[in-house]
Amino acid sequence: MKHWFVKKIKLRTGIFTSGSKLTINRSVIVYDLRLKKM
Repeated sequence: MKHWFVKKIKLRTGIFTSGSKLTINRSVIVYDLRLKKM
């Protein structure tokens, strides 16, 4: 759980700093994986 949370924070900061579509796509994929686990 901790590892996922760290990744989430890194992705969020990535979106705010770079604002690149690739970073946003990554966060969406991570979110989808989280929903599948639930």
